[in-house]
Amino acid sequence: MTHQRSASRPVSADRNARRAGPSGGGTAGPATADVIWIAPFHNAGDEADEARAFVNELTATGTAIAAKQIGAAISGLEAQLEEDQPHVAASVRYALDRRATNGKMAVIHVIGGLAQRVPGPGPTVIRTMHETDGLPALWVEKLNTVDEVWVPTRFNQETFRSAGVTTGIHVVPGGIDSSWFRPDLPPLALPTAASTTFLSVFDGSHRQASDVLLQAWAEAFSPSDDVVLVLRCSPRSTGGHAPTIAQAECAVDAELAAVGRGRSDVAPIVVLDRHLSPDAFRRLVAGIDVYVSPARGEGWGRLLLAAQACGNAVITTNWGVPPEILDPGATLLIDVEKVAVVDDTQVDVDHYRGQRWALPSTGHLVELLRWTSTHPDERRVMGRRGREDMVRRWSWGEAAAVAHQRIAALTTPSWDRAASTAAQRLESLTKASEHSTKGSGHSTTPASSVTMATEPPPGDATLEGLTSLMADAVARLEQAIASHQVAIDAVTARTERLERSATSAWEMAERWSRVPFCALPDGLRVLDATGRSVVGFRRPPGSTASGTLPGVGDAYLAFEDVFRGSSARVRELVRPYAALLADRRRVVELGCGRGELLGMLAEAGVRAVGVDSDQGMLSRARERGLEVVEADLLEYLTGQPDNSADGIVAVEVVEHLDPAVLPDFLAQARRVLEPGGVLLAETVNPHNLTAHKLFWLDPTHRHPLFPETLVVLAAGVGFDEATITFPDTTGDVAADLVACDRYTLVASISSEHGASGS
Repeated sequence: MTHQRSASRPVSADRNARRAGPSGGGTAGPATADVIWIAPFHNAGDEADEARAFVNELTATGTAIAAKQIGAAISGLEAQLEEDQPHVAASVRYALDRRATNGKMAVIHVIGGLAQRVPGPGPTVIRTMHETDGLPALWVEKLNTVDEVWVPTRFNQETFRSAGVTTGIHVVPGGIDSSWFRPDLPPLALPTAASTTFLSVFDGSHRQASDVLLQAWAEAFSPSDDVVLVLRCSPRSTGGHAPTIAQAECAVDAELAAVGRGRSDVAPIVVLDRHLSPDAFRRLVAGIDVYVSPARGEGWGRLLLAAQACGNAVITTNWGVPPEILDPGATLLIDVEKVAVVDDTQVDVDHYRGQRWALPSTGHLVELLRWTSTHPDERRVMGRRGREDMVRRWSWGEAAAVAHQRIAALTTPSWDRAASTAAQRLESLTKASEHSTKGSGHSTTPASSVTMATEPPPGDATLEGLTSLMADAVARLEQAIASHQVAIDAVTARTERLERSATSAWEMAERWSRVPFCALPDGLRVLDATGRSVVGFRRPPGSTASGTLPGVGDAYLAFEDVFRGSSARVRELVRPYAALLADRRRVVELGCGRGELLGMLAEAGVRAVGVDSDQGMLSRARERGLEVVEADLLEYLTGQPDNSADGIVAVEVVEHLDPAVLPDFLAQARRVLEPGGVLLAETVNPHNLTAHKLFWLDPTHRHPLFPETLVVLAAGVGFDEATITFPDTTGDVAADLVACDRYTLVASISSEHGASGS
């Protein structure tokens, strides 16, 4: 994919004149260059695509670029560029033909693991990114050997800095050519037509999360639905090898088989070959309705920008780069279940090993797929808004302007370079004086030979006097450099403190501004009479008013369906508890709700009974054949015999209790447990800013409970051990206390003790 302007777009005579070669197809221009740009120009992938766009735009605005090709070129790609995008092809060809001697600086467009300094006196810049929230140690080591790192987003800037990159990291955004990617292009013909066409990239990698997409597709649509999913085979950005059509078709069949489906059981899926010219690809994007990318990690987001420039609705993961670069009013963001370490079975690219990425919610993706297929008017409004955002914020002119600022800053002579130049000049003067003295037989040195002195030397100055004079000039220059360096160091330190403060403030603002999870496909957003998105809901025509939101159940069950989410989502949230209780004989779940954990325990062969006071919740559980009791939780516990259970679990329960009865609740749980029994009590973590804010979303919550409070209360009622764990742990308790939005009290009774307080 490329982002260059259409061949039919007019280019001003002045702009072409500044090209001084590409527009006329002439010979290579000036022998020297301001910047040497090293990239895989004639390869596939984001680095190549972006490098071509930067060289084209910087060349058009007067920066002298000399290009060097790295890596193997894809056969036929250069010819396709010449045909589809003659301006960008001419700019790249012109830069490749220019002799790259005496460049003031070098830019290498590569992944961070290939970073290295370019030989020469000028600075070296690495243009790169990474899709996870950290970096491999080797990357950090290599990036710290160059002069500057350019990344496309703040997300990259923050993750690189936190990983240990001490080199200056600057955000130099990418761009999109909205005159090339636009909605009015003739669409590419597809083998299957439908009212709603979804497009996604398929490269066989775990990062792109095609498993999540295909599982969601299987759940969302049946063969009778008027939809089609188009998968475009694409080479991985790191390896350049795309799956063949046969490999891709087999991979699709395997993913569907993993969820018990075949191709005939789901809506149509079309796999396209990757061999599309730039023009064919942009017509493909312009001709679809919804672009879907449930990627676990995103570094560039360039296909997202292309889709929105073409007026498509976009569905993508709510983590990392996408929420930073896309207009939230024009994008449907998939909920993230958690950010987790990359599973060893998913390490198909080695530099992801040990890193963390997002786990997008399959259940939420199902809802978004269905919503976009049934709300064509709303998705078109989103597409128009996304297009407007691309035109307004993401032009290549803006991106090149930021790059030009960094180039100017790096190529302006510094005090260190001035000192080096002065030293070289003094050395040449000394050699000239020695040669003059030997050649003439006397020691007279012309006054014009010493340009560093404040006044000319006397006519009979000796070589010793000249040396002294030069030494004095060097001393004054070093003193000036030292003085300026102190000031520079002070400004740099203050700037770094301000950057850290600004980053911290931005992160805090982001936490406080986070909106609650909402399972409704439209996220409690509707369009008002003017077409603006507002908070609210609108009952479908012809439906009867029931006092609840459309499409969900009654009373508190309705609230849980909307703000707790689907059963699939809740099963993932409680999965750690099912594992902890798998060896128990009798478990009581207090506040069992719809029975997600009860079902998982039953599947593991554990006898479990659920207790809840909400009839709507219990009806859902009974429909699944689960053993449940309708009762007040404390009354139920009080009525149970001593030592009658070896496991009690209460997920999102204790925050609903009156603080005055919470000690009694814990004491009764301790009494009912037998020796060796354990109580698991999950609740909201008020140390986390976002969780503390969202705690008050539920009107039945009584009081936020700090983990320290529950530990002390558990000790007070006689538990032998009480610890706090975090289901979404980062592995660092200090980080977990502020980063995790929920925690679990694990309170146990030693097998050597009986129950007390009977």
